[in-house]
Parts: sequence; C-alpha cells; structure tokens
Amino acid sequence: MIVDVLPDLSPSTPVPRRPYESDGRREEAFAEPDESAMEQSSFEAPTEPSYKIHDEGTNKGLHKLTDGLGYCFSKKAISKSTYTWRCTSRPSANPCKAIVKQKKNPLVDCLLNYNNADFTFVPHDHENPHNHPADFGNQQRVEIFREAKKACVEHKFTDPREILFGELKKRKSLEGRDMPDVDLATRRLRYKRAKVMPANPRKDDPFFPVEENFFPPDWYQGAIFAGTAEDRAWHLLFFTPTMKRQLEDCKTWFMDATFYFVDEPIKQVCLITLVLQ
Repeated sequence: MIVDVLPDLSPSTPVPRRPYESDGRREEAFAEPDESAMEQSSFEAPTEPSYKIHDEGTNKGLHKLTDGLGYCFSKKAISKSTYTWRCTSRPSANPCKAIVKQKKNPLVDCLLNYNNADFTFVPHDHENPHNHPADFGNQQRVEIFREAKKACVEHKFTDPREILFGELKKRKSLEGRDMPDVDLATRRLRYKRAKVMPANPRKDDPFFPVEENFFPPDWYQGAIFAGTAEDRAWHLLFFTPTMKRQLEDCKTWFMDATFYFVDEPIKQVCLITLVLQ
C-alpha cells in the first residue's frame, strides 16, 4: 500500500506584509512610474517662429534662414522692399513651395539687424505649411556645421570627426535630438576639405608642382632627380627627422615597392621599413 506522506501544498491564506520602509541603510523601494507619465514626451514642438539668419550657412557659403520650427530657407530673390527666402527642401518631383518674405530697411543691414516682425511666412498651400516633416534642431546644427567647416579648412591635418566633437563640446546645453548625425557630418566635412585641396597632378605632367602647404610639418623633404635630359625622373622623399634618425641607427633595412594604389604620373611607391627593439 502506498501512503501519500507529502504535506498539503494547497494555497493557504496569504500573509499580509507591512509596507517596505528604508531603515537608513537601504534605499527606498523602487516605485514603478505611472504608465501615463511614461507615454508622455518631454519634448514639445515649438509653435511660434524664431527667425535667425546664418552667415555662410549653406554649402556654398551663402546666407541661410531658419525659423526655429524645424525648417530652413535660402535666399531666392531680392527686391527694393523685401528679401524672398524659399524652403530648402526642393526635390525635383515635389519641391516645397513655402517661402518667407523679409522686409528691408534701407538704413540698416537687414541680414544683421532684424526681428521677427520683419518676416512673413507664406505656406506651401492652403492646407499644409510645408509638404515635408520638420527637422527640429537644424537651427543649432547650422551653427555647428559652419564653425566645423571653417576649422576643417584651417586645420588641414585634424580628423574631421575630432573637429566635429570639439564643436559639440562647446555647446554643453545641446539636446540629444538636436545632435547631428556624426557619420553624415563627417562626410560633409571631408567633402568641404576636398574642395580646397589642390587638384591632382595631370597624367602628362610628371614634374608637377608640389604644394608643400598641404603636407604635415617636416614631412616632405624635397626631391631627388635621376636620369638624363631625355629620360629624366624624380623621387619625392617623405620622412620626419625622427624617422631619419631611426633609419641611420638601424643596421638592417627592409625595402618594398608597390604599383597598385598609385596613378599617373606617379609610377611607384617605395617603402623603407625597419624593426626597432
């Protein structure tokens, strides 16, 4: 005969527990936030425009107008009494037709001295102010890109991403939603730097002029000419004084050359390496 000796595991009457209170050594119990509070966003979209004209705000270095509502405008036309700014969202299929008219004052520079009352907004159509969503934070990003592009041209040997982070650190009050896309911003800075770089040498000009200002300090050491007048070549030397001293102190050199990642009129890249112990 089998006898069930297990205790009765049926649910018993729950024992009431007293509310948890801190004893001074433990933290208070974590309180779950109210669902309605979790669903609420801390960001409230602005409803009133706050116009601002940015010098060198466009990619071409022209003025740009932002309204503080997430929209940008570039200058379209100038008359005796007004500036006309049009929305910068202008795809070929369906460009935004929203414009802003700014009253001109012949006694002052209206691109520097202005107020909100000088601007009149004309919507895209009678139903929609714009035909595209707002890009909140672009008023701050225009300033960031302008300063970053200037620094990128001035400091030719500083990584564009480092320049961008430096500009962001200057604006400690910048909200997360206003932050630029780092990868996209870095590409824009590289493109800006490429526009001011010297042109690539022509393939039919082997003795092209060397723009030494676009090399780091103490990096380009000059050229060595070889051959005859009919068959002449030159070798451009690149090394720092520290590298030269290390080569002089090393007994064994390893030399390598490649033809693959160079283009005419450059024929070859020769490398000298060594092992430091």
